[in-house]
Amino acid sequence: MSNKILLILFSCLFVIGCSKDVTNTNDPSLEVVVPKITTAIISEITEITANAGGNITDDGGSRVTSRGVCWSTSSNPTLNDEKTSDGTGTGNFTSSLIGLTKNTTYYLKAFATNSKGTAYGNEVLFTTEGTDELTYEGNLHLKTQQEVDEFGSQGYSIINGSLRIGGDLNSTGDYPPTDITNLNSLNTLTSVVSLSIEGNINLTDIHGLDNLTTISGGGISIFYNGLVNLSGLNKITHVEGHMRIVSNDNLESIDGFNELASIGTPDPGGATIPGQLQISNNKSLIGVNGFLKLTSINADFILTGNTSLTTVDFMSNLESVGRTFKIAANPAIIGISGMDRLSSVGQSIEIYSNNALTDISGLNGLISLNSNLEIWDNSALMNIDGFGALAVIISSLRIHDNASITDLDGFGTLTRIDRNLQIHGNAKLTEISGFPNLTALGTDLEIRDNPVLANIDGFIGLVTIGNDLKITNNDQLTNIDGLNSVTSIGHNLYVAFNAILTDVSGLNALTSIGFSWTFEFNGQLIHLNGLSNVATVGANLAIIHNQALTDLCGIRLLLINGYTGAYNVTDNAYFPTRQDIIDGNCSL
Repeated sequence: MSNKILLILFSCLFVIGCSKDVTNTNDPSLEVVVPKITTAIISEITEITANAGGNITDDGGSRVTSRGVCWSTSSNPTLNDEKTSDGTGTGNFTSSLIGLTKNTTYYLKAFATNSKGTAYGNEVLFTTEGTDELTYEGNLHLKTQQEVDEFGSQGYSIINGSLRIGGDLNSTGDYPPTDITNLNSLNTLTSVVSLSIEGNINLTDIHGLDNLTTISGGGISIFYNGLVNLSGLNKITHVEGHMRIVSNDNLESIDGFNELASIGTPDPGGATIPGQLQISNNKSLIGVNGFLKLTSINADFILTGNTSLTTVDFMSNLESVGRTFKIAANPAIIGISGMDRLSSVGQSIEIYSNNALTDISGLNGLISLNSNLEIWDNSALMNIDGFGALAVIISSLRIHDNASITDLDGFGTLTRIDRNLQIHGNAKLTEISGFPNLTALGTDLEIRDNPVLANIDGFIGLVTIGNDLKITNNDQLTNIDGLNSVTSIGHNLYVAFNAILTDVSGLNALTSIGFSWTFEFNGQLIHLNGLSNVATVGANLAIIHNQALTDLCGIRLLLINGYTGAYNVTDNAYFPTRQDIIDGNCSL
């Protein structure tokens, strides 16, 4: 009996004890609220670190799932600012702050989060340590390791002028070698007007410049050094002038500049402070992994003469280039594939003499081009499929002397070219099928010296040609049916030296030619029936040296309408007079 009584008493005590630990969420009569928290006093403040924390005295009826501190240089910090994560639950906790900036005032609050929301403690202020920044006034040229170290020992943060590290060019245009091997003593520098590192063949890295954040008025020049990588410039966010990385023979990778967002600055008045990015003649360069945040280059992008570079897949966030975009004479590059966000180029795009290039698909974000697009002398390039969004070219499109291209099918969205379209000297080009939406050319369409070109069916939407249509020296071209929507040619029509062209019916919609019409040396051309709707020619008609041409009835309407300009019809299989054709004697 006594054992039963003891068991009952123990069970009651157990239930009573457990009921004290049941959270308020099991009692519907108690509402869950945000936790109660206070912010601890800041301690152990240095130039870049500090300790903080908080105390959670009440969980608000729901378990605390996240706690820490948040801080900002502005009042009332929140979780959207910098913050720590310091566990869960109630009670005291500590937080370690790192990556702070010296001589800076911060606002800080502790926080705690439960199912109801986030509560913040009281706001506290603290200022990191650090002496006032030392500024060097004027330009500075450091020529030896001793000069580098002596200047570095003085602790300057700012150079209000240019910083030049290296020797002087001699009379033969060379840099005598310096004894500079490291820049470690310059690690207090945060800002210079411009930076030049030139002619230091014993310098292999630039890690002493790790804290440099600002190039305030000039540019960066890195020429003729022994550098292997450029990973020491990762804090620079903006370069006001040019950035040129040229002729560093040992440079294998460019891994730095990962905080750099822009090069050059547009002026509200329309001018541009020069901002060129040039990477040239670095013969050992095999990879460019930097520039991850770069969005704008306000002048030129130039990538030339890097003999070991195989891919252009960097600058994935680049959106605009203010002037010229040039990739040239890089013999090992096989692909341009990393710039899909590039939508605007202020002047021209030039891609040439990249002998291993097979792929330029990385420019599919480009919408408009304010000057020329020129692609030439890329001997391995078989197709051009990287311009799938391009709608307008303000100047000219030139595709020439690419030895392996077989088809031009990559311009399906292009509607307008304000000047010339030139396609010539492409030894394996067999067809042009890629311009179905092109409706207008401002000046010339020139298709010449493509020895195996068989058709030009890709111009089915083209209506007007502002100046000249020239089709010459295409040895395998048999017809020009792809031009059957063209109604007017502003100046000259010139069709010549197309060895097996037999039919020009593709011009059957053409009604007017502004100045001259010339057909010559088309050895198998038999008739001109496709030109029977031409009613006006400005001044000159020449149909000569077409050895198989027997039917000229296609020009009868023109003559009946009173054409009075020059008439030169000779040395064809049949060459009737003007009156013969008017009278109906226009064919054999």
